[in-house]
Amino acid sequence: MSDGRRPQRVQKELSHLVSQYLLMEWRGPHPGIFTVVAVDVTPDLRSAKVFISVLLTEAADFSELEEAFEEQRNQIQSYVGRNLKMKFTPRLNFKLGTQGDLISAPSKSDS
Repeated sequence: MSDGRRPQRVQKELSHLVSQYLLMEWRGPHPGIFTVVAVDVTPDLRSAKVFISVLLTEAADFSELEEAFEEQRNQIQSYVGRNLKMKFTPRLNFKLGTQGDLISAPSKSDS
């Protein structure tokens, strides 16, 4: 029986690795400031929702930015897989929004 500590550790590590990728490796079309607000990992550790807050420095819509994240998903997934010491790397799904939108998002997905 799991007491839930491992998913919490994986969430923390995924948050760190995705943040590190966005800071050092991001090559998206829109400059902006990204913050990983939360990571929600399934109990089997096979998939994770990554909630990212975006502060755009140029006028751009979220749909273009979501497409950029979708295009770079494999690179982000590969980066996380190389640096995460697990047999299987959780499949990452990105949810973008503003800080206010995303603060309540992880708690809504729990219910």
